[in-house]
Amino acid sequence: MTLSTVLGQILNKICNAASFYLASPQSSVNYLGRAAERLTAKLEDVNQEIAEAERNGQTTTNETRLLKRKAEAFVSEVAAIQRDYGAMRCLGGWSWNCVSINQRVSERMEEVSELISGVDVSKVAAKLPPPAAVELPISNNVVGMRSNLIQIVNQIRDENNSVIGIYGMGGIGKTTLLKHIHNHEDISKLKFEHVVWIVASQGCKLQKLQMDLAKKVRLKFEDDESEDDRVSKLYNFLKQKSCLLFLDDIWESYDLVKLGMEQVPAEHGKEQKRKVVIFTTRSEQVCTEMSADVIKKVEGLPYDQAWELFLKNAGEHVINIEPRITGLAKQIAEECAGVPLALITVGKVMSAKRSIEAWNEVLRQLKKSHMPKVTGMKERDPMLAAFKLSYDNLEDDNMRARLLCCSLWPEDFEIHKVELIQCWIGLGLIDEFDSINEAFDRGHFHIETLASACLLELIDGEIHTTKIKMHDVIRDMALWTASN
Repeated sequence: MTLSTVLGQILNKICNAASFYLASPQSSVNYLGRAAERLTAKLEDVNQEIAEAERNGQTTTNETRLLKRKAEAFVSEVAAIQRDYGAMRCLGGWSWNCVSINQRVSERMEEVSELISGVDVSKVAAKLPPPAAVELPISNNVVGMRSNLIQIVNQIRDENNSVIGIYGMGGIGKTTLLKHIHNHEDISKLKFEHVVWIVASQGCKLQKLQMDLAKKVRLKFEDDESEDDRVSKLYNFLKQKSCLLFLDDIWESYDLVKLGMEQVPAEHGKEQKRKVVIFTTRSEQVCTEMSADVIKKVEGLPYDQAWELFLKNAGEHVINIEPRITGLAKQIAEECAGVPLALITVGKVMSAKRSIEAWNEVLRQLKKSHMPKVTGMKERDPMLAAFKLSYDNLEDDNMRARLLCCSLWPEDFEIHKVELIQCWIGLGLIDEFDSINEAFDRGHFHIETLASACLLELIDGEIHTTKIKMHDVIRDMALWTASN
C-alpha cells in the first residue's frame, strides 16, 4: 500500500468524521428522542412488574436494577441533549455548538440498541430470601404484661434455655404476651436466622406444624412425602441455622426433633446454632411433657392493673359521670377477676351505659351468673359471666343468632366476611331487604356491631379487612350457648 493510498484513507476518515460532527444534529437528536420514548415506556412496564413482584414477596434482580439505572441515565442525558439543542442559536442552521451536540449524540448512539434489547420486562424479579422475622400486628397495650415480658425475653437470651412454656386459662392474655415477646426489640438483637410464628390450636397435627414451619423458612415439601422424609428435610435444613420458634395455643405435646428443632453440637471452631421454642398452652401438663426448661403461668391481673384496663375500655368520661357509678365500676372490674378478655369485653359493654340503674343491673347479673362447666373452666368462671353479659346485651335474638353462627367455623379460622353474610342471608338472619347490595351493607353493619362489642375480631385490627375471626374462648362459650 502506497503512502498516497494510506493518506487518502486517513483523509477519508477525517472527512467522514468531520461531515458527522459538523453536520446539523437535528435528525440524530430526533432519533435519540424516539429511542428515549421507547425506553421510557419500557421502564414504566418494568416498574409495574416490580411493584407486582414486591406484592407477591419477590425482589428485583441485580441485572434488572443495573439496566434500569443505565436506562434512566440514558433518558436523562437525551433530555439534556434535547434541551441544549433547542436552546442552541445556530447561524444559518449551524454553529460550533453543533460539534458538541453531535459528539454527545455519538456517545449515546452506541448504547441505545443494547439498552432497548436488554430491558426485559418478563425477568425483573426473583424470590426474596425469607426474612428473619416479620413483626406481628398488635396493640400497644401491655397492661400487666411488662414484668412477664421482660422476664421471658431474658430467659430467651439465656443460652441454657431451649424450651419455654407459657400456660394459663383461655382469655388470660397468653397470645397477646407471646406477640409482644415476638416483637420485642431485644429479640432482633439475638440474630436468629429464622424467627417463626405458628398458630397450632386444638386438634393440630404434627404434619400441619411441619408444613407451616417449612413454608415460613421457604423449604419445599412434596405432596407424597412421608413423615420421616419431612423430619429429615427439616433437620438437615435447620441443623446449621439458628431458629426461634413461637407456637401459639398448643393442646398436646409435640416431638420437637420432628420439627427440626433439635440442638446440634457446634462444629469445631464454629459458633453454636441455637434452637429455641417458646409456646403457649392451657395445660401445665403439656409444658412438662414438652420438657420445658422454663414454665411460666400467666395469672390474672392484680386489681390495680385490672382497674386500669377496665377504665381504658369503659372510658373515664363514663365512669366519672358521678361517684356512685365509679364505685359500681370498681366492683364490676373486681368481678372480672383479673381476666384481660373479661375486663375488655365488660368494659366495652359498659362504655355505653350512663345510668346508675344500668350499672347496678350489670353488677347484679355478674354476681348471679352460674353456668355449667365448659372447656375445663369453673362454673363461676368470670369469662363465662362476661360472655353472657355481652351476649345478653346484643340488641335482639337475630343478632345473638348471628354471633352463634360464627362458631360453626373451626377454631382460629379466618372467616371471610362475604361468606359469613351469605350464611346469615341463607339462614334468614338478614331479611326484608330490597336488593342484594342492601343485604350485604346490612351484613357488614352487623359484623362491625359484633366487633365493637369484642365478640368478633377484625384481622389485623383493620375495619376494611376482608376477614374476621372468633376468639377461641368466645367460640367455646358460643358453642355451649348454642347447644342449650
